[in-house]
Amino acid sequence: MYRGGPSRLGVAGDGPLVNETLWSVDLHGFALSSPAVVDGAVFIGTGSGIIYCFDEAVGREIWHYLTDSWFGSSPAVAEGRVFIGCEDGHLYCLNESTGEALWRFETGGAIYCSPLVADGRVLFGSHDGRLYCLTLDGEPLWMYSTWLEGFVKPTLAGGRRGGAIWSSPALYRGLIYFGCENGLVYCLNFTDGVEVWVAETSGPIWSTPAVSDGVVYIGSKDRCLYAFDAFDGELLWSFRTNGSIYSSPAVYGGLVVFGSLDGYVYCLEAHNGSLRWSFATGGPIYSSPAVADGRVYIGSEDGSIYCLNIDDGGLIWRLRLGAPISSSPALADGNLYVASYDGRLYSVGSNRLERRFPCHLILYSIVGNVHGAGSYRPGSVATFTVEPTVVEVEPGVRYVFKGWISNRVGSGYNGPNVTVSLVMDSAVIETANWRRECYIEILVDPPEGGVVTPSSGWYESGSYVRIEARANPGYRFKGFIGEGEGSYTGSEDCVTLHVLNPMVERAVFERVPPWIRFRWWISLLLVIPMLWLLRRLLPRLGG
Repeated sequence: MYRGGPSRLGVAGDGPLVNETLWSVDLHGFALSSPAVVDGAVFIGTGSGIIYCFDEAVGREIWHYLTDSWFGSSPAVAEGRVFIGCEDGHLYCLNESTGEALWRFETGGAIYCSPLVADGRVLFGSHDGRLYCLTLDGEPLWMYSTWLEGFVKPTLAGGRRGGAIWSSPALYRGLIYFGCENGLVYCLNFTDGVEVWVAETSGPIWSTPAVSDGVVYIGSKDRCLYAFDAFDGELLWSFRTNGSIYSSPAVYGGLVVFGSLDGYVYCLEAHNGSLRWSFATGGPIYSSPAVADGRVYIGSEDGSIYCLNIDDGGLIWRLRLGAPISSSPALADGNLYVASYDGRLYSVGSNRLERRFPCHLILYSIVGNVHGAGSYRPGSVATFTVEPTVVEVEPGVRYVFKGWISNRVGSGYNGPNVTVSLVMDSAVIETANWRRECYIEILVDPPEGGVVTPSSGWYESGSYVRIEARANPGYRFKGFIGEGEGSYTGSEDCVTLHVLNPMVERAVFERVPPWIRFRWWISLLLVIPMLWLLRRLLPRLGG
């Protein structure tokens, strides 16, 4: 979860002692989102509208999910699901293992904050000025509005109206805390969203609060970092810098660390806000610090990641990535993960990990039975199949297996083989592709009356079939009598049928009467005597 947990303290177990780049991957777009590292995988949203899941050990893509918008929100991963807000105003919930969309929830504004997941609930704010509380299945439980409307009407300090919520909510002892664009800090009851208190700063708030030992620490664009009592909102102290504070504070060992747009990293005494030390970087700081083992990790717009000693602010190492860094570093398994404006995600450290995030194979088929789906160790071989390959689902309708279609170009399988073996390097979805066929029954009445081509058989649904009737000697074609959708009834002896469902075409022939069959011979027999008679009479008439 963003900032390390529900209280958003920005503290991790361990971090890298060296600035070695282990791997980097192309995100195909800039990233404001900060990575989340869970279960051996790294999750991040991008400015190109893609949510990625990469293997933590080697940076190989496991899956991605594409939207039509872009992501500034940082993902929260819990209960086998990935929750992330989007510029299009939706909160997306994806399957952690496969990236499949489970649901999405629409709000009235863009979502840049990172969701909070706790006790079977997901909480997040939107630019519509509301904080939402949903079940893990996306059902709304309550909503709090910073505007003078909604289910709850807040008592706004100083009469201020609401505003966009950039700040990610923090949870501490049954209370929810977040900042707002209107410069106010809110405290709500986690259970029902009822307002507990509202405190005031002098500028818009994008910073996420960190809550520790009964104190809420939060930065404001008025250049100050504030400390409020967590239970009644009383201002305990404030510290002023020379730049707006977008950075979210980290709280560690009685110290509060954060960055400012004046380019400095500040470390304050948590109990009274006095300055312990400050460190100058070469650019403004939007990034939020992560702390582990007495070391502070933070990015700067000067394109560098800094590792500082938390006791005195001494520089331990610096890694120049070459492009501004607004993303906040995430620490996991002794390494650091961060994104840059160069459109890449970096893994930094010296701990070379074994791949452990499972690769899932998902099989879909509308008919028949598929075998082989499941979770596989990276690099292992999965074998999957479908049977039977011909399935008659109702009289006159059947499905014939055509092949597999994969969602993964390069690592999946696309082809006609029924049984397939695949090396699992990522999550793969394979869908059995079937051809729907309908049976056209051709009847000839009477059987000796003629011939119809083609004969009875199975034909692909949606196709067109041309049939032609030819009468045998002594018979003539009378017409077709059709049964079923798309069939033909009429006297044409050559017709085209649109195959949509099973149909019957009966070609009707009738015997030709003898006098019609021999009418030319009869006519000839009548004409010959008349010609003979005329030949005899003409000389006499001429004489």
